[in-house]
Amino acid sequence: MSSRTILNETVSDAVKKLRERNYWKGSYFEEIVQLSNDERGKWGEQTLYKFIKALTPYNVEWDEDQNINNSDGVYDIWINRPDSTKLRIEVKTASRGTGKKSAWQHENLYASEKWDKLVFIDFEYSTIWFTILDYSEVTFDARHGIFGTKPTLRNDQNDKYKWDFRDKQVHLGVANGYTFCYDVENPDDEALSEFLTNKLA
Repeated sequence: MSSRTILNETVSDAVKKLRERNYWKGSYFEEIVQLSNDERGKWGEQTLYKFIKALTPYNVEWDEDQNINNSDGVYDIWINRPDSTKLRIEVKTASRGTGKKSAWQHENLYASEKWDKLVFIDFEYSTIWFTILDYSEVTFDARHGIFGTKPTLRNDQNDKYKWDFRDKQVHLGVANGYTFCYDVENPDDEALSEFLTNKLA
């Protein structure tokens, strides 16, 4: 191997690492990723709440940080149904990881029936992937029939799981109607409205 070939490889490796560190530079979400995990989670909840309120016929509520000790489950926002029951929605917001382990990490999922709908808000440079699942559609003891992965029980926990998504999972979600791809540069409010209305019914 020549010295020039070696130099080409080392420069390429160095630039690749630089690109990974600066992945968010110029992104619509550049400042969002600088927030703490809790702050990003609150942003995701607020975004979903406002989207549901503006784009669906549902009566949705969000108490921000006041609903952390609900007596009827663990959820972030809820829809008041016509029969006076709640549709409890648990929201998990994740930014895309960079590097070899590029994934969206969803923490603290409960296997017990503390929520009715699970919404993943997974964002990257200029895209948000909204994935919505019913409680009955999430498997904790076997690989999911569509996504091909399963949540992992956290160390020293009885009921808190972690479920990572990668490109494969969001694309399988889109192909099977679980996931909506929201393009920040070219948003389709009509399609997003239809998706949210149908999946939160």
